[in-house]
Amino acid sequence: MFMTMEKKADFKVYAKNYDIYRTADFELLETAIDSLKIDTSMRVLDFGCGTGNYLKAFQMKGYNNLFGLDQSEEMCKIASEKSTAIIKKGSHVNVPYEDDYFDAIIVIDVVHFITDINFLFNSLWRICKNNGRVFIATQSHTQLETRIYSKYFP
Repeated sequence: MFMTMEKKADFKVYAKNYDIYRTADFELLETAIDSLKIDTSMRVLDFGCGTGNYLKAFQMKGYNNLFGLDQSEEMCKIASEKSTAIIKKGSHVNVPYEDDYFDAIIVIDVVHFITDINFLFNSLWRICKNNGRVFIATQSHTQLETRIYSKYFP
């Protein structure tokens, strides 16, 4: 089930039921906040925000300078309805933000969709401020293939 260039996820279809199977992991969110030392004044990007579960969780904790980026128009629409974050459509090859824009960037369960990881890192480097921080969380191939909802969502 691991995503490769040959097998692309159809997020137009997945967006409809995505939130049934995916929610924000609040322990992981706390790890990101603590690791990156994110405070409520910082400009934070959820790169690959999906339907905005982590943006909503950030907002519930008092963060309001939030941004989301996702390649799926349908996912972006749902994310926009969940929080006051500024949501944009884009990808690792089309990041619609200026250089040195974000204090913190989270990338959760996204890298397995990226076909050119070097391009991703270059994009993150470009949009992250000089003293900014990036938090990346993913799972191993085995974990991705064996999680219960993998047959429904990548």
